Amino acid sequence: EKMGWYSAMLVLQSGVKTGLMVLLVSLGYGVYGATVGDTTSYLIAGALGVIGLFFAVYRPLHKFSGPLQIISTLKSLFRYGIPVSIAWTINAFLTQFYGTLLAIYSSDSIMGNYSIAISFSVVLTFFVVPLNTILFPAFSKINQATESGLLKSVFRTSVKYATLIVAPATLAVMVLVHPAIYTLFGDKYEVAPLYVALYIAIYLYTAIG
Repeated sequence: EKMGWYSAMLVLQSGVKTGLMVLLVSLGYGVYGATVGDTTSYLIAGALGVIGLFFAVYRPLHKFSGPLQIISTLKSLFRYGIPVSIAWTINAFLTQFYGTLLAIYSSDSIMGNYSIAISFSVVLTFFVVPLNTILFPAFSKINQATESGLLKSVFRTSVKYATLIVAPATLAVMVLVHPAIYTLFGDKYEVAPLYVALYIAIYLYTAIG
Protein backbone atom coordinates (compact mmCIF):
# COMPACT_ATOMS: atom_id res chain seq x y z
CA GLU A 1 0.00 0.00 0.00
CA LYS A 2 3.02 2.29 -0.27
CA MET A 3 2.01 3.88 -3.58
CA GLY A 4 4.06 6.96 -2.73
CA TRP A 5 7.18 4.80 -3.03
CA TYR A 6 5.91 3.46 -6.35
CA SER A 7 5.48 7.00 -7.67
CA ALA A 8 8.93 7.95 -6.39
CA MET A 9 10.47 5.01 -8.27
CA LEU A 10 8.78 6.08 -11.52
CA VAL A 11 10.05 9.65 -11.12
CA LEU A 12 13.54 8.41 -10.23
CA GLN A 13 13.72 6.07 -13.22
CA SER A 14 12.51 8.76 -15.60
CA GLY A 15 14.96 11.30 -14.20
CA VAL A 16 17.94 8.95 -14.42
CA LYS A 17 16.96 7.89 -17.94
CA THR A 18 16.67 11.47 -19.17
CA GLY A 19 19.95 12.52 -17.58
CA LEU A 20 21.95 9.53 -18.83
CA MET A 21 20.50 9.62 -22.34
CA VAL A 22 21.23 13.33 -22.77
CA LEU A 23 24.73 12.95 -21.30
CA LEU A 24 25.73 9.93 -23.40
CA VAL A 25 24.29 11.34 -26.62
CA SER A 26 26.02 14.69 -26.03
CA LEU A 27 29.30 12.79 -25.53
CA GLY A 28 28.92 11.38 -29.03
CA TYR A 29 27.59 7.88 -28.38
CA GLY A 30 24.43 8.48 -30.44
CA VAL A 31 21.78 5.76 -30.50
CA TYR A 32 24.04 3.41 -28.52
CA GLY A 33 24.27 5.97 -25.72
CA ALA A 34 20.50 6.48 -25.70
CA THR A 35 19.94 2.72 -25.47
CA VAL A 36 22.46 2.30 -22.66
CA GLY A 37 20.94 5.24 -20.77
CA ASP A 38 17.45 3.79 -21.06
CA THR A 39 18.51 0.31 -19.88
CA THR A 40 20.75 1.59 -17.09
CA SER A 41 17.96 3.70 -15.65
CA TYR A 42 15.88 0.58 -14.97
CA LEU A 43 18.85 -1.18 -13.35
CA ILE A 44 19.59 1.78 -11.07
CA ALA A 45 15.93 2.29 -10.12
CA GLY A 46 15.52 -1.44 -9.50
CA ALA A 47 18.61 -1.62 -7.28
CA LEU A 48 17.54 1.41 -5.25
CA GLY A 49 14.03 -0.06 -5.04
CA VAL A 50 15.37 -3.28 -3.50
CA ILE A 51 17.44 -1.29 -0.99
CA GLY A 52 14.45 0.88 -0.10
CA LEU A 53 12.25 -2.20 0.24
CA PHE A 54 14.68 -3.71 2.71
CA PHE A 55 15.01 -0.65 4.96
CA ALA A 56 11.48 0.78 4.70
CA VAL A 57 9.39 -2.41 4.58
CA TYR A 58 11.28 -5.56 5.53
CA ARG A 59 13.19 -4.37 8.61
CA PRO A 60 10.14 -2.82 10.35
CA LEU A 61 8.33 -6.17 10.02
CA HIS A 62 10.50 -7.63 12.77
CA LYS A 63 8.83 -5.31 15.27
CA PHE A 64 5.60 -7.29 14.94
CA SER A 65 4.97 -10.32 17.11
CA GLY A 66 4.17 -13.68 15.57
CA PRO A 67 5.30 -15.28 12.30
CA LEU A 68 5.76 -13.05 9.26
CA GLN A 69 4.43 -15.71 6.83
CA ILE A 70 6.75 -14.41 4.12
CA ILE A 71 6.60 -17.57 1.99
CA SER A 72 2.79 -17.74 1.92
CA THR A 73 2.59 -14.01 1.20
CA LEU A 74 5.04 -14.33 -1.70
CA LYS A 75 3.03 -17.22 -3.11
CA SER A 76 -0.08 -15.04 -3.06
CA LEU A 77 1.77 -12.16 -4.71
CA PHE A 78 3.14 -14.41 -7.46
CA ARG A 79 -0.26 -16.05 -8.01
CA TYR A 80 -1.77 -12.65 -8.82
CA GLY A 81 1.32 -11.00 -10.26
CA ILE A 82 2.57 -13.57 -12.76
CA PRO A 83 -0.54 -13.42 -15.02
CA VAL A 84 -0.28 -9.62 -15.05
CA SER A 85 3.43 -9.86 -15.92
CA ILE A 86 2.65 -12.28 -18.76
CA ALA A 87 0.03 -9.88 -20.11
CA TRP A 88 2.47 -6.95 -20.00
CA THR A 89 5.16 -9.06 -21.69
CA ILE A 90 2.80 -10.01 -24.51
CA ASN A 91 1.74 -6.37 -24.85
CA ALA A 92 5.37 -5.24 -25.07
CA PHE A 93 6.07 -7.87 -27.75
CA LEU A 94 3.02 -6.83 -29.76
CA THR A 95 4.04 -3.17 -29.57
CA GLN A 96 7.42 -4.00 -31.10
CA PHE A 97 5.81 -6.32 -33.65
CA TYR A 98 3.32 -3.69 -34.80
CA GLY A 99 6.07 -1.10 -34.94
CA THR A 100 8.10 -3.37 -37.20
CA LEU A 101 5.12 -3.89 -39.51
CA LEU A 102 4.53 -0.15 -39.66
CA ALA A 103 8.15 0.49 -40.58
CA ILE A 104 7.99 -2.14 -43.35
CA TYR A 105 4.65 -1.32 -44.95
CA SER A 106 4.08 2.38 -44.17
CA SER A 107 5.64 5.44 -45.75
CA ASP A 108 7.87 7.88 -43.87
CA SER A 109 5.02 10.42 -43.93
CA ILE A 110 2.61 8.02 -42.22
CA MET A 111 5.23 7.07 -39.61
CA GLY A 112 5.89 10.74 -38.90
CA ASN A 113 2.21 11.47 -38.39
CA TYR A 114 1.87 8.40 -36.17
CA SER A 115 4.86 9.41 -34.02
CA ILE A 116 3.43 12.89 -33.51
CA ALA A 117 0.08 11.35 -32.55
CA ILE A 118 1.71 9.11 -29.95
CA SER A 119 3.56 12.08 -28.47
CA PHE A 120 0.38 14.15 -28.11
CA SER A 121 -1.49 11.19 -26.61
CA VAL A 122 0.93 11.14 -23.68
CA VAL A 123 -0.93 14.15 -22.27
CA LEU A 124 -3.74 11.86 -21.10
CA THR A 125 -1.40 9.78 -18.96
CA PHE A 126 -1.16 12.78 -16.62
CA PHE A 127 -4.81 12.08 -15.77
CA VAL A 128 -4.92 8.28 -16.03
CA VAL A 129 -1.77 7.25 -14.14
CA PRO A 130 -2.56 9.25 -10.95
CA LEU A 131 -6.05 7.72 -10.88
CA ASN A 132 -4.59 4.22 -11.11
CA THR A 133 -2.10 5.05 -8.37
CA ILE A 134 -4.87 6.29 -6.06
CA LEU A 135 -7.45 3.57 -6.74
CA PHE A 136 -5.19 0.50 -6.60
CA PRO A 137 -4.61 0.62 -2.81
CA ALA A 138 -8.33 1.18 -2.23
CA PHE A 139 -9.29 -2.06 -3.97
CA SER A 140 -6.45 -3.99 -2.33
CA LYS A 141 -7.94 -3.31 1.11
CA ILE A 142 -11.32 -4.88 0.31
CA ASN A 143 -11.97 -8.58 0.90
CA GLN A 144 -14.13 -9.74 -1.99
CA ALA A 145 -15.32 -12.85 -0.12
CA THR A 146 -16.73 -10.96 2.87
CA GLU A 147 -17.24 -7.43 1.51
CA SER A 148 -18.74 -7.97 -1.92
CA GLY A 149 -21.30 -5.19 -1.38
CA LEU A 150 -18.58 -2.72 -0.47
CA LEU A 151 -16.51 -3.83 -3.47
CA LYS A 152 -19.41 -3.15 -5.84
CA SER A 153 -20.01 0.26 -4.28
CA VAL A 154 -16.34 1.24 -4.49
CA PHE A 155 -16.14 0.04 -8.10
CA ARG A 156 -19.19 2.07 -9.16
CA THR A 157 -17.89 5.15 -7.39
CA SER A 158 -14.43 4.79 -8.90
CA VAL A 159 -15.91 4.50 -12.40
CA LYS A 160 -17.94 7.68 -11.83
CA TYR A 161 -14.98 9.69 -10.57
CA ALA A 162 -12.61 8.34 -13.24
CA THR A 163 -15.14 9.15 -15.96
CA LEU A 164 -15.61 12.65 -14.54
CA ILE A 165 -11.89 13.29 -15.09
CA VAL A 166 -10.79 11.07 -17.98
CA ALA A 167 -13.72 11.49 -20.39
CA PRO A 168 -13.63 15.33 -20.51
CA ALA A 169 -9.83 15.27 -20.78
CA THR A 170 -10.04 12.81 -23.69
CA LEU A 171 -12.64 14.87 -25.53
CA ALA A 172 -10.65 18.06 -24.90
CA VAL A 173 -7.53 16.52 -26.45
CA MET A 174 -9.56 15.30 -29.44
CA VAL A 175 -10.92 18.80 -30.03
CA LEU A 176 -7.75 20.78 -29.37
CA VAL A 177 -5.16 18.51 -30.98
CA HIS A 178 -5.75 19.84 -34.50
CA PRO A 179 -5.08 23.53 -33.70
CA ALA A 180 -2.21 22.48 -31.42
CA ILE A 181 -0.44 20.43 -34.11
CA TYR A 182 -1.15 23.10 -36.74
CA THR A 183 0.30 25.81 -34.47
CA LEU A 184 3.47 23.83 -33.74
CA PHE A 185 4.13 22.17 -37.09
CA GLY A 186 1.93 23.92 -39.66
CA ASP A 187 0.35 21.57 -42.20
CA LYS A 188 3.29 19.16 -42.14
CA TYR A 189 1.40 16.50 -40.13
CA GLU A 190 -2.14 16.90 -41.39
CA VAL A 191 -3.18 13.28 -40.64
CA ALA A 192 -1.87 13.29 -37.05
CA PRO A 193 -5.05 14.77 -35.46
CA LEU A 194 -7.12 11.88 -36.83
CA TYR A 195 -4.57 9.39 -35.50
CA VAL A 196 -4.70 11.02 -32.07
CA ALA A 197 -8.51 10.82 -31.97
CA LEU A 198 -8.47 7.15 -32.93
CA TYR A 199 -5.61 6.31 -30.56
CA ILE A 200 -7.08 7.92 -27.41
CA ALA A 201 -10.69 6.86 -28.04
CA ILE A 202 -10.00 3.79 -25.88
CA TYR A 203 -9.97 6.06 -22.80
CA LEU A 204 -13.65 6.74 -23.34
CA TYR A 205 -14.29 3.11 -22.33
CA THR A 206 -13.67 4.30 -18.77
CA ALA A 207 -17.31 5.40 -18.69
CA ILE A 208 -18.47 1.77 -18.89
CA GLY A 209 -16.03 0.52 -16.29
